[in-house]
Amino acid sequence: MQKIMIVDDEPIILEGISKMIDWESIGAKLAGTYSNGLDAMTAITDDPPDVCIADIRMPGMSGLDLIRNCSELHLDTQFIILSGYSEFEYAQQSMKYGVRHYLLKPCSKDDIAAATAEALQDARKAKEKHPVDNDVFLLLDTARQGVMASIINEAMFKDQPIDDLIRQYEAYFDFKHGAFRLFYIYYLPPEKLNAFLAELKEEYTRRMPQVTLYSVYVRNTYMLMYSDPKMESGYVTNFLERVKGDFGPTTLEWEDSLMENGRELLTVLISKIRRYGSFYYINNFQPFMEINYTGISRQLESLYEKAEHGSEEDAQNLITAFGAIQDPVLYRQTAVSFLLKITNDTAESYAMIEWLKGIETESSVSVLHSKVSGKILEILAARHKKMGVDESLTDRICDYVNRNIDNPLLTLKYICEQYLYMNVDYVSRKFHHEMGQKFSAYLTDVRISRAQQIIGSNPNVLIADVAEKVGFGNNPQYFSQLFRKKTGITPSMYTEQVKAQKKK
Repeated sequence: MQKIMIVDDEPIILEGISKMIDWESIGAKLAGTYSNGLDAMTAITDDPPDVCIADIRMPGMSGLDLIRNCSELHLDTQFIILSGYSEFEYAQQSMKYGVRHYLLKPCSKDDIAAATAEALQDARKAKEKHPVDNDVFLLLDTARQGVMASIINEAMFKDQPIDDLIRQYEAYFDFKHGAFRLFYIYYLPPEKLNAFLAELKEEYTRRMPQVTLYSVYVRNTYMLMYSDPKMESGYVTNFLERVKGDFGPTTLEWEDSLMENGRELLTVLISKIRRYGSFYYINNFQPFMEINYTGISRQLESLYEKAEHGSEEDAQNLITAFGAIQDPVLYRQTAVSFLLKITNDTAESYAMIEWLKGIETESSVSVLHSKVSGKILEILAARHKKMGVDESLTDRICDYVNRNIDNPLLTLKYICEQYLYMNVDYVSRKFHHEMGQKFSAYLTDVRISRAQQIIGSNPNVLIADVAEKVGFGNNPQYFSQLFRKKTGITPSMYTEQVKAQKKK
């Protein structure tokens, strides 16, 4: 579900807008309300909303400053300007940053709801225009496919509750946010499946190259799932209309539904296929038969627990158990599920996704076994060496911040997408739990502390240069506001204090 933020320094207006609109009726939820731009900017750094309704005139950081700062971070947040001032200059300035909605106070409930609904649509379209780097997408796609296949298989054959499975993989997959479209495509016979997939691949490559498709095939029914920013079904339905008579003696038929989140999707999907003994999971438009590997999976997990706290012999027993798997498809699936699970809550999880990309097309069991065995032994060696004091995920984030403090795009979302390849909500919760503060607060502390160090070593340095060195780019005003909020004085005043100290 998309998120809304409201920023206004008038409490009555802030309270009124937050309660007068039925946000769920327009497919959104209220993520937060703020009385000033500076606090709103901090919150946006932690968790960017889809739409922000902001007043223009506010103390500290104005609505226009807030919009400009978000624009410089390349966020897709859409803004609705809410102001009691009708001067056209404000609208002109906001238009430079792509703002399309400008509402004058007082405005009606219908005006706000209509503008918000349009802005939510704009937010969905904006995400389409900024696809992630292709290499990053391939890494994320590999992880998502592995997680989805593993969860479906384990839910089917190990009969584990959905919520238990979700907890094991939440670092790699956001099960709580983001709607899914689920298509049921009927009357597709097995002998026509590969031809259908070839046509679908061509359509996908042309129309939706950076949307992860999940597919399951069972008993003449093809189930297609995706979480697309715009959540429109037109691409798929147009494709099905075009090919509906090409695959089988009976014309293809279909129905589709919208699932609120990944958990609902899995619950519905598994209930549909659980009665069957086997099914095909479609990965990279190739069908792979999923079979009941309950015994193998449980044995491997048990052996790993012993090896993690045991001897070299226990580790060898684990490797030997993997060597008993002779089918390459089953070996890959088992390895992906196993390796993702044992690194789900550790610092090396982000690197595991990239490593798994290297085995997804390997068809030789002996090569697979060599690579997987080496990776397992590597993980166990690291566990044994650092037992109890292993570098945490939070340590990795802090180290990355310190090494890239001058990057003006530095947000937790950026780090998760460009460095960790992990679910930002999961990482945010873990960071907050371990550090006792949100990431934005930590980032501000580090940046202001670094700025003080720079000024302390050279009090003649220009404030604009300091701002650039600690990640505020060409926005020294925002830097000064945060510096004053944190220290109680402006950077210029701090510079004068340092100069006075040095003269003593």
